Amino acid sequence: MRIFTKLSPPLCLLFVFLCLKTAFSSSIHASSFSTTHLCSHEEALALLQFKTSFSINYTISDPYYCGDHFYTKPNYSKIESWKEGIDCCSWDGVSCDNVTGHVIALNLSCSFLYGTFPSNSTLFFLRNLQSLNLASNDFRFSKIPPEISQFTRLKHLDISYSQFSGQVPAEIAHLPKLVSLNLSNEPSDLILETTTLKNLVHNLSEVRELELGGVNMTSVNPRFFMNLSSSLTTLNLLESALRGNFPNSIFRFPNLKNFYLSGSIGERNLIIDLPSSNWSSPLQQLFLSDMDCGSRLPESIGDLKSLQSLGLECNLKGSIPASIGNLSQLTDLDLYSSNLSGQIPPSLANLTQLISIDLSFNQFSGPIPFHARLNF
Repeated sequence: MRIFTKLSPPLCLLFVFLCLKTAFSSSIHASSFSTTHLCSHEEALALLQFKTSFSINYTISDPYYCGDHFYTKPNYSKIESWKEGIDCCSWDGVSCDNVTGHVIALNLSCSFLYGTFPSNSTLFFLRNLQSLNLASNDFRFSKIPPEISQFTRLKHLDISYSQFSGQVPAEIAHLPKLVSLNLSNEPSDLILETTTLKNLVHNLSEVRELELGGVNMTSVNPRFFMNLSSSLTTLNLLESALRGNFPNSIFRFPNLKNFYLSGSIGERNLIIDLPSSNWSSPLQQLFLSDMDCGSRLPESIGDLKSLQSLGLECNLKGSIPASIGNLSQLTDLDLYSSNLSGQIPPSLANLTQLISIDLSFNQFSGPIPFHARLNF
């Protein structure tokens, strides 16, 4: 037998009201977590005006610097997707904050941008930017705008190989939140003065990656680099025209993984003594060239158990130490024209991960201790 409960009309209406209220509240609560704010009209307009500052030239980007992007889309610029009336957060190279809708990252690397970079660029309206990548474009030897200091929230800045020239502005040191900075360029197009470097080193207390390859630092004393943050993982000073003695305490930075250093091509005006002990154990990539690396390749080189690539194209004396056979992770070994002599140690046969090796232009003698493709 079924039993039916009959509600009075007022109670029935109250029941329906409570059900509707609960459903409506649940809908509002769910939508508050799923709503994504659109890019603001002002920021979209700033990006569109920035786009009109340049033409697109598909012949300028070098595949060496553009990598896979160059090969997968050889005739495509990211700004081609930038259209008025479309949410700018969906444009190629643009990333927005999911809550506020502000543009927080802009990646226009290898976008074939061609033209001078205006100092009053509307790009500087994007005050919430945390990451800016303009690498491998052609800005026609423009100066780096001092207005770059307006990006006070910037953590990552990469303007490498984009044909900037002149002095690196002092304002580049007014970006205290930077974690990575890449100013690498063709040699001598950019100049970094001592005062700017000192401020850069002093203010960038959180920097982990600093790449200044090709930046002319003829007037800079190498000792200033010792004041860099202990959190440093990458330091690139290739073709920097540095002179004098580079302190070998750089090898004791606790987190250093990648270190690249070279002086002026054909000159030996830069000196660094390889340490006899206490190397930075995380070191994975080490390349030194066009400089004097001290007297000998020390036995302590074998302590670098994480080393994957070793390049020492610099002035050394004596033979390769047997301890080099301890570098079990090594895939690339380059001792080209390093003035080394004596026998190649049999321990080199322990380097089973080696892919490439260059021992040419030295004075080695005796047998080759392992089967490998060598360059003599």
